[in-house]
Amino acid sequence: MMKQYLLSLMALAAPVAAIEAPAPFQNNDNIIFIGDSITHGGSYHKQVYLYYATRYPELNLSYVNAGISGDTAPGTLKRYSEDIQVHNANKAFIMLGMNDVNRPHYDKLPQTAAERSKRRAQQAKSLHNYLSAMDTLISKLKADGVEVGLILPSIYDETATLAKPINVGANLELGVYSYSLLQLAQQHDLSVVDFYNPMSALNAKLQQNDPEATLVSNDRVHPEQDGHFVMAYEFIKQTLPQGKVANINIDLSAQTINSDGDCELNSKGSSSDKISFSCTLTALPFPSHNGIKRALEWTSFNQDYNQLPLTVKGLTQGQYQLSIDGNKVASFSSSELENSVNLSAFAHTPMYQQALEVRRLNDKRAQLAGTLRSIALVQHTMVDNPDCIPADNTLSIDKALHQCLQKSIDKPWYGYLSSEVNKYNEFNPKKQSIRAQINDLFEQINRVNKPKQHSYALTRKP
Repeated sequence: MMKQYLLSLMALAAPVAAIEAPAPFQNNDNIIFIGDSITHGGSYHKQVYLYYATRYPELNLSYVNAGISGDTAPGTLKRYSEDIQVHNANKAFIMLGMNDVNRPHYDKLPQTAAERSKRRAQQAKSLHNYLSAMDTLISKLKADGVEVGLILPSIYDETATLAKPINVGANLELGVYSYSLLQLAQQHDLSVVDFYNPMSALNAKLQQNDPEATLVSNDRVHPEQDGHFVMAYEFIKQTLPQGKVANINIDLSAQTINSDGDCELNSKGSSSDKISFSCTLTALPFPSHNGIKRALEWTSFNQDYNQLPLTVKGLTQGQYQLSIDGNKVASFSSSELENSVNLSAFAHTPMYQQALEVRRLNDKRAQLAGTLRSIALVQHTMVDNPDCIPADNTLSIDKALHQCLQKSIDKPWYGYLSSEVNKYNEFNPKKQSIRAQINDLFEQINRVNKPKQHSYALTRKP
């Protein structure tokens, strides 16, 4: 094990044969995202799904959040049949490692040769256990006919100036794990999405101007909304080509309209100072929100993936009012329209409002899915854990859970775990109903996200 660890560390600088990124999702895909707390409570997968739901409304997609807080690769194997296999996914993405590196090993730097040797032995053992479990997990998924993709883990931030003490070396070890995952991907012929390297580079760039800046949070581990959107952006960037939401290009001199969608220029009502046309575009703009405002500044998502250009040539010089379905949107100069304006940037368009409804339904679905993750967390870490509830337990589950919970009363995670136990007691009897609600919300999204025909008018102002 020691030799394997040292070889992996040395291999960080070695070239790796090209590994393909995952193919874009296809119609009727059911995707499962497997991971720890970053997947459990995070939103990168929610944002990836929302992008697909608005950009590719013709696809009927669903996905499952199968993350559990505190989990490791060996821990994930223990819940495979009840929490992963049961969902019958045809595609899976695995992001594990943050807990497998055993960050408490990095609480202090080793000072002696004996301490350094002990740490290397711990690292080697942890890496061996991780890769062995990952290999088994991959093999199980493939045996079930699931197409597997690996995600190189998000970063542990040990460079930001924060109050939280630093586990020095933990992020480098995640780099070792990332390289080892690339080797594992080669062995199994798997695709890979890389979060570790792009996040490391962007985090360093942010900290050049602000030492307190971080892509994660004050705990150095868990990305907040901005960080999760950066992760979603990387997933989209590495798996999909750049492209416009849609495109409307009008040339008045030729009385033509070219577009991505079914669009028709009203030749009778169009002149050099007034245009009217109707369009059913192929996609909706991405509905952003304030929680990802910084991430949109950190990335080129809007430039690369959220453009809906309207271009009009041949207008009389002047200012023009754009209305859609009779509602005023904005005013533009003729030169702005000739150079194209991005309609995705305007929240009052009916297309954007439709996308907001998709986001609302997706948020509701994700909230319900989060409740199921709370149930799964308690089930697999407490109810099914003989160290928590012994096999000869005679108490009711709620009383046994309360008794087990008291063992953590002086721990920093007691409040979180207590909240999760309360959710388990309240919602576990309702989990089948919750799953049905989630399935219904996927169906609603797949109805609501279909683009509609809208009437556009550009009128020259006096």
